[in-house]
Amino acid sequence: MSSTLRRTAFLVQMVSAIGGKPNFGRASTAELTDVNALRSDHPDPNVDVTVLPFSPVLNYLEAAGNVPYFWPLSREHLLTSEQLDQTVDAVEEVLFVGYPDNIFDTYNFTPVVRTGVTATPIALDFAGRPQFLIDASVFPGSSGSPVILFDRSGSYRGKDGAVVIGGRFALLGVLHAVRVRQVEADIVEVPTRYGIRLADPLNLGVVFKASTIDECIEPVLARSGLVRVQ
Repeated sequence: MSSTLRRTAFLVQMVSAIGGKPNFGRASTAELTDVNALRSDHPDPNVDVTVLPFSPVLNYLEAAGNVPYFWPLSREHLLTSEQLDQTVDAVEEVLFVGYPDNIFDTYNFTPVVRTGVTATPIALDFAGRPQFLIDASVFPGSSGSPVILFDRSGSYRGKDGAVVIGGRFALLGVLHAVRVRQVEADIVEVPTRYGIRLADPLNLGVVFKASTIDECIEPVLARSGLVRVQ
């Protein structure tokens, strides 16, 4: 998630679960308080990524008998540098899940899934930072959206152009911002002239790499006296 969120409390809302499946139309909710005491920001202040332990939320919801449905991602879904170099091309189709312009299914409590393509190679650090760009319609409300590499057809075209049987599913990163172009204009035919600056979206989303999420976890483990199992 984006670390620009500085509120001390906020509401978490998820689809409820029934029999291990999503119970669409019913929401599990929990209010997280004193978030700043739980959060773990990335050690680099220029990387706008933070993590929150999920177990307190899950324990609260389960104690209230309102179990949420979720599908967790593990480190297995984070590609290593070698995997990125061998299996991921410079241009790949991606999907991201979020709430663009605060739009979601208010009846079923499900988010919005959008698609795009990588605009810069994932293996490279765009502008010298652990990030890359995607060519997609990104709006406020998409910050914190997971960016996923998912081959729905069960096959993909390798870097050599050959078709590879077998799909890929990987967390590539988390959306951080959208690139815009500042456009200046004048209001005319009035006694006093005013300058106007408009933001013209370029449909370029800035994505912090999944490795930055992993780098936020170490302080959480240290505070709890835990050691990561390799």
